[in-house]
Order: sequence, then structure tokens, then C-alpha cells
Amino acid sequence: MEKGGVLVTGGSRRIGRVIALALADAGHCVAILTRSPSPEGAAVVAEIEARGVKGMLIEGDLSNEDSIRGIFTRLAEFLGPMTGLVNCASLFEWDDINSVSYKSILDHSSTNLAGPLILTSDLITYLKENSVGNGTGCIVNVLDQKLASPNGDHLSYTVSKYALEGATRALSRSLAPIARINAVSPGHTLQSTEQTDRGFALAQSQSPLGYGPTPEDIAQTVILYFSVPSLTGQVITVDSGEHMMNRSRDVVFETEGLE
Repeated sequence: MEKGGVLVTGGSRRIGRVIALALADAGHCVAILTRSPSPEGAAVVAEIEARGVKGMLIEGDLSNEDSIRGIFTRLAEFLGPMTGLVNCASLFEWDDINSVSYKSILDHSSTNLAGPLILTSDLITYLKENSVGNGTGCIVNVLDQKLASPNGDHLSYTVSKYALEGATRALSRSLAPIARINAVSPGHTLQSTEQTDRGFALAQSQSPLGYGPTPEDIAQTVILYFSVPSLTGQVITVDSGEHMMNRSRDVVFETEGLE
């Protein structure tokens, strides 16, 4: 039986794709938000529909409020009742205190904070206007384990994620009882573009557990939030214990020997 529809930002690739497919496996219709049409997005929609639920690709720019306002009403016309949102898309560019600028701060904040908050607002408006039952709405924000063990690399990105974490906790009170809001903070889950195979394997092996989290681990944490109706205002760090290591630099710098 189909459950309420869920919008996943960043659902075309990497962790977002795995989350979208896990939601489809759990019986949710799933929409993927993308800035522009892509073969990747179309392929994920096909995979969603192969699981027996509706899938949809919808265009929207998280840094442009007008392009995402009213999106849940539009989605409901095709997918049916919408009840969920997973904010997974992120801008992730390097800067530090020596290179930080207004532009880097505002660019990261618009995509990583303002966009998710506008989508959350839009979902709540939709739920109220359509008299969806209390507690039906579920929002999950994807953060980063470095919030539990911070360093000064990727400064604008990090600050934007701290703000989203704060919003998650603040909104858990004000959104109740209409909706629940939680977050998951992934550790070093997938290889980055700057990273060698050796560096990625080393980074994961250095965790206290000796291995890193998988995208499926992150996706199952999202499913947990959707499945347990008493969870709200929570942040679960899924990183094989990496947050206890207290790295002084971003993991790529430490494992690749970068300066």
C-alpha cells in the first residue's frame, strides 16, 4: 500500500539516490528535486517506479525561493497526498577563515539553509491547507558528522549546516503536532572528487569501528525517522564513531597529506 509522498532534494545521485530508493522500498511515492533535467534523475525515477510506487522529477533551485514555493501542491497533483521532505542536497565548497567571503557564506546559506527552510514552510502550509492529520508530516535534514567534531575547513559549508541543525531543534517544538522534524549526520560515506581510492579506504579504516558508514546506513536512519512516530527534534550521527576522533583538519587533508 502506498504511503504519503516524499520530496527528496539531491535525490539524483550519491546518498540522496539511495535515500530515495529506500523510501520507495518502504512504500512511499517519491519526487526528486533537480535544478535541471538529467539522465541521472530520470534513471532514479525509473528505479522508483520499478518498485511499484509513483516517481517524479521536478525542477527547482534551492537558492531561488520563487522556484520552490508551492512545490508540494504541484507534486500532489501527480503523486497524491504529500507528507514528507528529505533535505539532502548541499553546496560543498572549500574555504577557511583566510578565504571566506560574503559570497561563499551567502551561497552556502541559500542552498543549505534557506532552501530547506522554505521547503519545510511549504510542506507545513500544504499539510494545513489539506487538513492532513496531526503527526503525519515528516521532515529529515541531512547534516554532517563534522558538526560533532568541528574544524575550520569548509567554513561556510560548516556554518550553514550548524544553522540547519539549530533550525531542526527549534522547529521540532513549533511544528508539533502537525509534523516531526529530525536530522541525520553522515560520516565519511562516499569518496570525494579530491580523494584517491587509498585515501578513502584509509579514512574509513581509521574510524573507531574500523570501517565507514554506507549510503544504505544513512538511508535506513531516514526510514527510522519516517517509521517511528514519536521521534522529533533528534540528530543521529552515523559515522562509525568518527566524531570521537577529534580531527584537526578535514579528513581529506589528513589522509591525502594535503596542506
